[in-house]
Amino acid sequence: MAKGEYDKAIGRLEASLDLNSDLPETYYNLGVAYYQTNNYEEAEKFYNEILEISENNYWLIKNFFINFTCIF
Repeated sequence: MAKGEYDKAIGRLEASLDLNSDLPETYYNLGVAYYQTNNYEEAEKFYNEILEISENNYWLIKNFFINFTCIF
């Protein structure tokens, strides 16, 4: 995906959080998008949100640690 497409995705995902902030997948996807645009500080913020709101969602936590532990 091109950087501009990640930027569009970030805008849409952040808008979706305004509608429903209870979806951990949205935080995960925002973390991925920010990571792909080299904005590691924002990526970390959303990954931390995943750990706070979905402590029992093992799929998200597993994928988070497999794919993105290199930024910490």
